[in-house]
Amino acid sequence: MKIIYRYISSTVIKSIILSLLFLTVLRLVFLLLDDLPNIGRGSYNFLDALIHLVLNTPNFLSQYFPMAALIGTITGLGLLATSSELLVIRASGVSIKSILGAVMVAVLPLVIVIFLLGEFVSPISIQFAQQQRSLAISGGQVIRSKSGVWARDDNDFIHIGRANPNGKIENIEHFRFESTFKLTAILKAEKGEYLGKGQWKLYQVKLSHFSATELSSENLDDYLWQSQLTPENIGVVGASPDGLGLIELWTFANYLDLNKLDSRSYRLAFWRSILQPLVIIVMLMIGASFVFGSVRQVAIGTRIMVGVLFGLAFYVINEVLGNMAVVYQFTPFWGAMLPLVVFSLTAAYRLKKIR
Repeated sequence: MKIIYRYISSTVIKSIILSLLFLTVLRLVFLLLDDLPNIGRGSYNFLDALIHLVLNTPNFLSQYFPMAALIGTITGLGLLATSSELLVIRASGVSIKSILGAVMVAVLPLVIVIFLLGEFVSPISIQFAQQQRSLAISGGQVIRSKSGVWARDDNDFIHIGRANPNGKIENIEHFRFESTFKLTAILKAEKGEYLGKGQWKLYQVKLSHFSATELSSENLDDYLWQSQLTPENIGVVGASPDGLGLIELWTFANYLDLNKLDSRSYRLAFWRSILQPLVIIVMLMIGASFVFGSVRQVAIGTRIMVGVLFGLAFYVINEVLGNMAVVYQFTPFWGAMLPLVVFSLTAAYRLKKIR
């Protein structure tokens, strides 16, 4: 039996690895196409774009492993079913439960490697990729750190604690200097949004002016801020959820809570990372249910297509419920957990129907 289990497991693992490589390469191609317009901006060139792809690879490997587990299980077991090997194995007394258990045990080392990759390698590589890319595109005017983005605007220095792709920013500090680099004013704002044409609207603003004889300050509900910075050359800050490990996600979320800022997207990313091993198990179960439910009647191409559709459905539902958790302010844990519950019940139901 050990030989049979080893044969099944090796077939499925090879299929999972090939599926993962295919999905990752496909995502890298789309990332490169999306990044092509930036080539030539500042000192950013094609080699920088390729380095950016390499640095994002660990994140994509971790991100697409559940989908690869689904497609790989369908492909691997499907090949055995097409050649009637799976039928012979089952006829020899090996149960579906035993086959699925052997596959899960064999995949466990891969799950551990992917988890370690996502926890320790991916955050470092993403942060470095974002920092180098911003530095090159801005011509050295924008530098990323875990505390946010530092930028230079003429003689002034600007710190932005958090920026979103929709043009909204939080925790803004603007240090104004004369040409002799003498500090003349400090502007602090809780949040702001980009209006276009170099204009930002800031909210809850404190503006302090310095002179040789006095210091004056004023508090404003809103303020029209002129700056050469745009959402494109600021980008998402280095402390985006993808660029943080579990401990950093939890710590940063607590920091945001203490400062009365929105932490739901970070807590959502935290719970998704925690639950990813369970997601992989569910994907294996769903993949097996497609194969055992129709051992020889359905072509392998059809199985793979249906599996991809199920995988896409999971990611769509996962994103929708996650965004709902952030927008409608219900517990991020359930935003990560509900898609898992739905697909777990689906997998259990399909496997139960198989005789």
